[in-house]
Amino acid sequence: MWKPPKFRRPPTVPSYQPTEEEFKDPLAYISSIRAEGERYGIVKICPPPSFNPTFSLDMDDFKFRPRRQRISELSACTRVRQNFLDKVSRFWEFQGIALKIPRVENELLCLFTFHENVQKLGGFVKCSEDRKWGELALSLGFASKSGSASALRGHYERILYPFDVLTQDLKPESTHPSRRSLPNKAKLIRQQRNTQGEGEETKSEAKIIGGVANKELAKLKLFGAGPKMQGLGISPTLEITDNGRAMRKRESAGKTDSPRKHADVTLRCIKCGLQILMADVVPKLFEVPKDKWHCWACMKTFVPSLLKSEKFGFEQSEREYSLREFGERADEFKRAYFGRPPHEINPNDVEEEFWRLTDEIEGDLTVEYGADIQALEKGSGFCSRFNPPGSLEDKHYKDHPWNLVNLPVAKKSVLQYIDGDISGVKVPWLYVGMMFSAFAWHTEDHWTYSINYHHFGEPKIWYAASRFAAENLERVYRNEAKDLYRHNRDLMHHITTTLSPAVLLENNVEIYRAVQSPGEFIVTFPRGYHAGFNTGLNMNEAVNFCPPDWITIGRQALKNYRTVQRYNIFSQDELILKIAQEAANNNSVCGSIVTLAHQDMKFMIDREVHERTQIMKLINPKITKTRLKSDTYCGICQTAVYCSYIVFDRRSGLKLENDEVYEVPEGFVDQGIEKGRDHLLCLVCSISKLECCDIKPQHVNLMVNWDISDLKELNARLKQSLADFEAWEARINSFPDEDGSFDDFKELLEAGKYYDTTRVYQKVRQTVEEAEKVRVLIEEVFNSNTRPVLTHNDLSTLVDRIKTFPFELEKTGMLTEQLRRANTILDELKFDDLTVKICENLINRERSLLFEIVDMKLIREMQSVIRWLPKLSANYPSLEAAQKIVDEGYSMPGFEINKAFLARLEKFEKDLEHARRLDVQAQEYLNSPDHTDFVQVDCFVENMRFEAVLMRQFSPKYCVELSEERKASYQWKDKLQKFLKPRPDCEAPSLQTANRLLKLAEKLQLHPIQVGELHEKVEKAEEWIEKLRKIFIKKGCVWSLKEVLLPRTAENANLTAKELKDRKKRNKSTDDDIDGDDITDEMLIDATERKTSEDYRLMEKIELETMKNLRAANKEKLKFENSTFCSCQRVAKSTMFPCDLCGEWYHALCHRRSFQKFELCFRCVRSRRPNLNQVLPLLHDLQNIGLQFEESEYLQGLIERVITWQTNYKCLIPNLSRDSDRTFARAMNLYLESLLLEVSSDDQTHLLEKMKEKWPHIFKQEAPEGAILGEETKAPNRKRRDKDADLPRRSQNPRKKNKGARTQFQQETSENEDDDEDVDDDGPCAAGQCKRPDGNKVEWVYCERCAKWYHMFCLNVNPKDVRDDPDFVCSNCQILEAATS
Repeated sequence: MWKPPKFRRPPTVPSYQPTEEEFKDPLAYISSIRAEGERYGIVKICPPPSFNPTFSLDMDDFKFRPRRQRISELSACTRVRQNFLDKVSRFWEFQGIALKIPRVENELLCLFTFHENVQKLGGFVKCSEDRKWGELALSLGFASKSGSASALRGHYERILYPFDVLTQDLKPESTHPSRRSLPNKAKLIRQQRNTQGEGEETKSEAKIIGGVANKELAKLKLFGAGPKMQGLGISPTLEITDNGRAMRKRESAGKTDSPRKHADVTLRCIKCGLQILMADVVPKLFEVPKDKWHCWACMKTFVPSLLKSEKFGFEQSEREYSLREFGERADEFKRAYFGRPPHEINPNDVEEEFWRLTDEIEGDLTVEYGADIQALEKGSGFCSRFNPPGSLEDKHYKDHPWNLVNLPVAKKSVLQYIDGDISGVKVPWLYVGMMFSAFAWHTEDHWTYSINYHHFGEPKIWYAASRFAAENLERVYRNEAKDLYRHNRDLMHHITTTLSPAVLLENNVEIYRAVQSPGEFIVTFPRGYHAGFNTGLNMNEAVNFCPPDWITIGRQALKNYRTVQRYNIFSQDELILKIAQEAANNNSVCGSIVTLAHQDMKFMIDREVHERTQIMKLINPKITKTRLKSDTYCGICQTAVYCSYIVFDRRSGLKLENDEVYEVPEGFVDQGIEKGRDHLLCLVCSISKLECCDIKPQHVNLMVNWDISDLKELNARLKQSLADFEAWEARINSFPDEDGSFDDFKELLEAGKYYDTTRVYQKVRQTVEEAEKVRVLIEEVFNSNTRPVLTHNDLSTLVDRIKTFPFELEKTGMLTEQLRRANTILDELKFDDLTVKICENLINRERSLLFEIVDMKLIREMQSVIRWLPKLSANYPSLEAAQKIVDEGYSMPGFEINKAFLARLEKFEKDLEHARRLDVQAQEYLNSPDHTDFVQVDCFVENMRFEAVLMRQFSPKYCVELSEERKASYQWKDKLQKFLKPRPDCEAPSLQTANRLLKLAEKLQLHPIQVGELHEKVEKAEEWIEKLRKIFIKKGCVWSLKEVLLPRTAENANLTAKELKDRKKRNKSTDDDIDGDDITDEMLIDATERKTSEDYRLMEKIELETMKNLRAANKEKLKFENSTFCSCQRVAKSTMFPCDLCGEWYHALCHRRSFQKFELCFRCVRSRRPNLNQVLPLLHDLQNIGLQFEESEYLQGLIERVITWQTNYKCLIPNLSRDSDRTFARAMNLYLESLLLEVSSDDQTHLLEKMKEKWPHIFKQEAPEGAILGEETKAPNRKRRDKDADLPRRSQNPRKKNKGARTQFQQETSENEDDDEDVDDDGPCAAGQCKRPDGNKVEWVYCERCAKWYHMFCLNVNPKDVRDDPDFVCSNCQILEAATS
């Protein structure tokens, strides 16, 4: 969930290459680049080629013990997350539960980020009450708002909410907002309702079943005999043993199940022995502790250990390396990591990999870094007095000013007046790095300057932030590492915690980057933060130095150190007083140092007077004169005290607050607060304590090392030594009033070289250098034939700068006149009526100037602009073409000068933007799925007419399309009104016309509301037709729905099986194949031929006559020998049965019998013959459709025919008892008509029964000669059977008889068999090679195509696949169907 920002490479710091002359004095050169260097924080200095010092140390004798750095612990972002995870893990460890990091959307949840965001929203309870979890999920970057919100809520409640309750001392509520508590809440509501109105009834219902009052059965309303439930009434519980672990046991019946899981678990505290039910633990647990559990009271004793962060630092390596051994280890590590030789690896690749590793929370890569190696003990890389015997001697570089051993104690460095060698400040430190070894963001001690030299090896990459961005950087640190700052105020001084440049840049911190190669210096400036890492093996050396200007910054550093309780390396008061004493005793002290020391000493005297006065007002302490022999520090702020301090004796009762107690850093002995000694505080901290504490004067001692009078006397003597500087400074300040010349000013500069590091001298020197350049330029302009090239801005700045000089240069008036003439030319370029001819005149005037002003080239550009302007009035085919014109215009420099021309271009761009907005809105209208209201579209199109000029000039694509689509939509509406209306002979419009109108509407992007209404009607009609089709049409039927509903024709009454198959292709509707573009107005006219009542009666008459003729012909065949029957057209043999309708005889081996009351052959069966009651509701549904179609008309005709038949039937039944030929003829006609009807009813069955009673001889038919009449035995009504059912008789195998004929007919009629009819059980498995399965259960399956039974095992069919399939088709039939189709 937490994703660090992608690495970005900061801009580069400036690199300086001093000349041999500039390189002679390091402090003077650094002072000259200080103004620019302070903006970056660090700079890189590349020495002249002549500077090439030899590395003095021996590779084998130089030994050191490096520090071990775990890369993933360097970043503040990863460390705070690791620390938080450790605290939560320890919390759950005390609860006896192992912490498991959850996943959300397949990503590990960062608990720290999750916790921080919830706390920002007010905590868990507030977030739940305000329903902020969805908003939180989106802010954390999850895609699903609802799903992730529920998961986040559950994870926080389960893992982090108990931790918050303990560490934040919250008051947990058992009914806090939680979805897990909703079942309990609902239960309470139900109980309240029951007690109010149905208390007695509920009690009576909660019956005891099986001796157990079971609530679950009461909820299910199961009373008396119910389903058998294993273990019902016995609930498992957990018991806590002596070691505090939860053990599971089973209780007897009578225990009630809790709504929550494990609610009846008993927990026992391992510390105090308290036993409590898990349901009563608040905040609640969602998992049974698997280890030692502690109660909440005991958990509170662990809060200090939970909240306390462990001290972090780099441990020393167990091994001591020589420089050669460490180099071999570093090279091998880099080679193994990247798989390439070290010199082939790009430093940029190492840089990206380093910052990727720092952001890996679970990373375990560890490197070693030889940091802070004291040159005082091990020697310096430069030849120096600290180097051990046997080191290389080089007298030239031993005394060189850039030797880092000499630089801190140079003549102009303040550090020379500090007694002793302070390692790392006055004496260099050495740094031996390997790849990925790093130093974190930090400033130098006391905000001093520092310099770092790269002796040899691979590059070191630096990052820096100037003192102007320091506070912003510290703010980001505090936000990213709040927990670390809470316990370490001086975290930034530990040099153990870093931040990625990407994080700082993302928070708008200006940082810069430098790559230091061998032989290069890096100089850091006061208050500037810097960090970095090594790209491989290298050797660096660094030391601090303090030019005079540092004195003021040093005071600011002490003020900052006091707030963060940072101890002082040295006492600045002592340093300034020593400088003052040296200067007052007429010793040689640099004038710049004396000047700034005098200013700082005045600050010291004012501070001491103010603070001592405050002490005397608060309390009148005892004053004791003392002399400090060692560094002394305040017990609270750790500031080094020197002039005076306060000592509280042990009887004073002084107590320091927790945040005032200072933990002594490793390697530093705190002399301020020690056990058994009096409390020692600086005057500032003493004043704050005296203001809030009641302390008696006799217990307070004011220790004075310097009296105020002594300080003032020393300052007066120091001021006398500064008389020359003050006189020189006074001459500088009064020079503008003396009308001196440039040469006089240079003489003043020469006179003040003794104060070369002061800011006054630096300002004078800069003025002289600028004036020198200006004088050279003026000489070049007025005394030569060349025209210097300048920009107008440079010339204007130059003239303005000349006016600020305290002296006047020669010919400056002529220079000012040249600027005035140039300004006049540029002003005329801004006129509205500028033409090409005027531009040519301006060009001639520009040539007369003594300067070649770069800006004057705009005159020629202006000529191009004037010729280009007509393009702003032209018409363009698209918005893109117009945008190119705008881009072309802004790329022409001439528009920057003439505002009138620029205004025309901006107006063109504004019109283009307006046209683009209209185009976007038109596109939204076109892409919108809802166009039920055309009012907005009409208004928009009408508004576009008022923008006719705009439309014509830019031709917005979607605006044009919208107008065309709107026109097409209105044309469609006209067609709808014209064609979708009922014919004179119909009550509703045609479905065919509606379908074709919808096809036309598919091309429209703007859909009128009528499209939806028409689509709804068509859908209703199609649903109605589909219902009708499901009622009538069987699977695999070759007849269309329309043919089924209409009476049979003479042509289709006696079709062969092959002819029946061919009808499938003709049954498909061709209306769907018509494309919308092919539909004409003539095709929208309903031209369907409507059938009248006379037509229906004629068709019914033809059908009845045709069927009578067919029955007579089939009956006539029985009189002849060798007549062929059945669809196989073979002679009569074996078992046969007749069709009750057409009278044809069929072989039982070729066709299966339906064994229904009416036996119909495959030619006569056309539909499912649904009951009349199934069909009648469809007629009622027709009233709500509002469209006319053939199926509805045909169904009405069929129902009318059925009603007519029922009327004739009711007339016949009373007269059926009469024995006459007329009655018999009427009965036979009704009987045949009932078979021809595609709808069944009870009257048809009743008529058949009556006729069988009246004329039984009619239904006793004799089989053709050579055949046997099939027996009327009922077929089994099942699709599959097991071994326990009636098995087919193995003795009879019909496949051995007439195998060829049966196969041939099977191919013809496999698709026409009735799907709903059953087959006789007689016969073996129909598989080609039956595998004769055996076992407890043998399952069968019935094929709906070939009407055969198969073993599922023989067909390799899974019973689960066919269990719910009523229309199973065997593999053989599937192959035959595919081949015939």
